[in-house]
Amino acid sequence: MKLKFNQLALHLANKELSPIYILSGDEQLQLLESKQMIIAKARSCGFDDINILQADKEFKWEDFISSAYNVSLFATKSIIDLQIKNFTPQAKKILQQYKPQSAVQNIVILSCNKLTSADYKATWFKSLEPQAVHIDIWPIESKQLPSWIKQRFATDNFNISDELAYLIADKVEGNLVAAAQEIDKLKILSEHKTITAELVEQAITNCAKFDAYKLADKTIEGDIKVALKILFSLKATDGEPPIILWALARELRILNHFARLKAQNINENQIFQQIAKICSMPVFFINKKASTLNMAMQRHSEASIRDMIILVATIDQAIKGVIEEDPWELLIVLVKKLCSYTGGG
Repeated sequence: MKLKFNQLALHLANKELSPIYILSGDEQLQLLESKQMIIAKARSCGFDDINILQADKEFKWEDFISSAYNVSLFATKSIIDLQIKNFTPQAKKILQQYKPQSAVQNIVILSCNKLTSADYKATWFKSLEPQAVHIDIWPIESKQLPSWIKQRFATDNFNISDELAYLIADKVEGNLVAAAQEIDKLKILSEHKTITAELVEQAITNCAKFDAYKLADKTIEGDIKVALKILFSLKATDGEPPIILWALARELRILNHFARLKAQNINENQIFQQIAKICSMPVFFINKKASTLNMAMQRHSEASIRDMIILVATIDQAIKGVIEEDPWELLIVLVKKLCSYTGGG
């Protein structure tokens, strides 16, 4: 039987334990949580012992055979946590020969990296498949992460808006472990069941990336005084130029698309939908920028925006040491250009 990660909890609640579970995938958080759910179910069924076997280069497969077939009237029920990184010829041979019975005395949880099409056709997999429950774990795509964050809050009856879920997703950059840590932290900090913008801001206040976001927002707004203050503060506190440039470049790309589509006399709602699709962002996130984008277009032309994008490439070369220029001085120039009038109207 093949299951998705989000089907496992219901399966364990309604079905008896299987003699073997195969957990495959490269997303470590969901793989770990799958294992924890199975172990919790097994413990509730009287499986008190757990034998962790890491099948590395020094691993003796006799240890697995000994544990798997340790059945007697006096033996305790055991969970065999078999962790495999590489399916060596010996591993495949042993697994092919292993004949799981019913989950009376032992259950095996086999965890491994993502299986290939060749693995699915392999004799070892086909021999285990009839009595196994296979949880195939796929990475969560960046566009799915805000929904995953909302769902994780909802499991403990917490509410969070789409906008704040996207903000957290953007911070963790696809890292589910980091996302889970942020969620747990916010749950602890929250006095109620609703996650507020103030709470999220409090939680991320020390994140340099979010200072870079504030800098980008202020440059698009044209607030040169505050923008330079943030930039100088980042420099004084050893901020990272690549993160700052990334944030500014993202705003420039959005502004460039906005200017290009606006010149085609496209409806503004359609413009925002197209930009959201091109930049892989939620539409509401682009909608929120409507007034600042229009303000920026009063200061900049399509040509001046393209010039600033060229400047971004120059700064990137300076950061990488390709050219002998001070990245911070060039960042100051870029911020001043973004905040100033360069030919819009």
